[in-house]
Amino acid sequence: MSGNQNTTNSLSNSLLSFLKIWWPYIVALLPVMIFRDFSPRNELRYLTIVDEALSSGSFWTFTFEGEPYADKPPLYFWLIMLQRWLFGTHVPAVICLFSLIPALGILGIMERWTRNSFQTVAESRFVQLILATLGLQLGMAVFARMDMLMSLFIIWALWLYWRSGQEERPHRWGFGILLFLALFSKGPFGILIPLLVTLVWALVSNTWRLWLKMWSWRTWLTIIVGCTVWFGNVYLEGGADYLNNMLFHQTVDRAVNAFHHQRPWWFYLVHLWYTALPWGPLCIVGVGTWLWQCFKTKGHDRQCTSLFAATDLHAFFCLSFLTTLVMLSCVSGKLDVYLLPAYPMLAYGGMLQVLRWQKFTVAWRNGLVRACQILLLIIFVAGLLLPFYQQYIS
Repeated sequence: MSGNQNTTNSLSNSLLSFLKIWWPYIVALLPVMIFRDFSPRNELRYLTIVDEALSSGSFWTFTFEGEPYADKPPLYFWLIMLQRWLFGTHVPAVICLFSLIPALGILGIMERWTRNSFQTVAESRFVQLILATLGLQLGMAVFARMDMLMSLFIIWALWLYWRSGQEERPHRWGFGILLFLALFSKGPFGILIPLLVTLVWALVSNTWRLWLKMWSWRTWLTIIVGCTVWFGNVYLEGGADYLNNMLFHQTVDRAVNAFHHQRPWWFYLVHLWYTALPWGPLCIVGVGTWLWQCFKTKGHDRQCTSLFAATDLHAFFCLSFLTTLVMLSCVSGKLDVYLLPAYPMLAYGGMLQVLRWQKFTVAWRNGLVRACQILLLIIFVAGLLLPFYQQYIS
C-alpha cells in the first residue's frame, strides 16, 4: 500500500513540477484555443465525419457527406466523439486538448530522455523551449488533427527502444503497444518511421541484438492482434469494399502514386526551412554541422566496426531526423505536417550541436530564451484579440 502511495506521490510531484515550468506555454495558447474557429478544409471535415458517425451509430467506419471516408484510423475520431457526447456540442478548447496534451507529453518525454545530455538544467530548459516554439510544432499543438497524437506515440516508442538498450530489462510489450497506437492514430507512418529509424541506428551502431530483441515476435504479435481486432470490426461494419479502400487505396496508392498531395522529392528540403521557423534553420545548420564533423572524423577510421557508439544519443537524434526526412521524401504524397514526428529529433539533434559551438555563449542562449518568451507573449495577446479580427482571416 505504501509503495503505491509513494508512486502516486512521485507522479503527482513530477506533474506539478512539469506544469510549474510549462504554465506560460499553456496560458499563451489558451486564448487561441478558446476563441479560434475551426478551419473548413480539415478541422470542420473531421467534425462532420464525427457527427455523421454519431448519427449513423457507426464506430469503426466513417463517412464524409455520405461518402465512405477510409483515410484515417478511428482513434482520434473516438476522442472527438467522446467530447461531443460529453458536452453535447463541439467545444474548440476541449478538442484542441487532444493536440496540446500530446505536445506536452512529447516535451516531457524529451526532458526525461535527455537529462544526462546537458551540462546544466538551464541548457535542458532552453532546448525544450526551442522545440515548443518551432513553427509547425507550436501550431499543431492547437490544431484539430491527429498528427501530434501519432508523434507522441512515435517519440514514446523510440524512447522505450533507447532505454531498452541502456537497461537490462527490455520494454518489448510496451514498445509494441505504442507502435500499434501510433498506427491506430494516423496510419502506416506510425510503424514505418520507428522501424526505419531503429534499423538505420542498428546498422551504424552495430546494435543488431537490440533491434532483433525489440522487433521480436512480441512486438509483432501485439501489432497483429490489434490490427486483427481493428480490421475485423471494419469488415463487419463496413464490408469488404471499405476494408480494401482503407488497406490498399489509402496506403499503397498514396505512397506510390498519390491521388492527393502529390509533391516532388525535394518538397521537404525546401519547406522545412520556413515551416520550422523561427529556430528551425539554426537546428538544420546544427544537424548539418554534426553530419559534416562526424563523418569527417569517423568516416576515415576503417577499423571501426560501427560509426557511432551505442550510447551516443546525439547521433541517434540526428540520424532519426535524417532517416525520417529521407523516408518521407521518397513517398509520393507529401504535406508539411507529415514531417511533424521528426521535429523533436531536429530540435534536440541540432541544438545539442549548437550548444557545443564556442561562439554560442550563455548570452546567446539567454537571448534566445527571451525571444521564445516574447513569442509566447505575442501569441497570448493575439489570441485575446482573435474575436476582433477573426472575420478577416476566416
